Amino acid sequence: MMAIILLLFVVSHTANYEHSTKTLAQNMSEKYDIPASIFMGVSALESGWGKSRGAKQYNAYFGIKGQYTYWEPMERRHVTMSYWNADGEAKAYPNRWHSYNDFGKYITERGLYDECFKCNKLKGEERASCWAWGISRSYLGPDAPSSRKEEYYRKVYGIIQKYGFTKYD
Repeated sequence: MMAIILLLFVVSHTANYEHSTKTLAQNMSEKYDIPASIFMGVSALESGWGKSRGAKQYNAYFGIKGQYTYWEPMERRHVTMSYWNADGEAKAYPNRWHSYNDFGKYITERGLYDECFKCNKLKGEERASCWAWGISRSYLGPDAPSSRKEEYYRKVYGIIQKYGFTKYD
């Protein structure tokens, strides 16, 4: 009985996360030419399906380090946000849109991910796999061991496959 309740919680939790992120992921996909499945897979992994402290308290869905600065029109000033986690200072955001938008900028503007955009010639699962591999090679940094990069790839792509996120690409 307990196993059934736990399974229902996991299924409903992941379904809720999928439902709450798919439109934003698709919008960001159009804006940045990054598959929606990548936004969804990476954010699900990095934020623990939106349940991490960073996601719940700071709208941090991608684990990007540093500070986040944005223009607050109501206050007519720039606001800088961050929080501290086990890995050091991480970006905090006023809402989920800012987190997804910052991830899109992070991928498109750094030059480390240029190879990923060649994946856009592919379709479906092949495109998602190619992107996940490219993200895993650069996202963890050049000094990360190959085994860690392969594990990150398997986790991100595994989420994308298991939950069929390519249907949103």
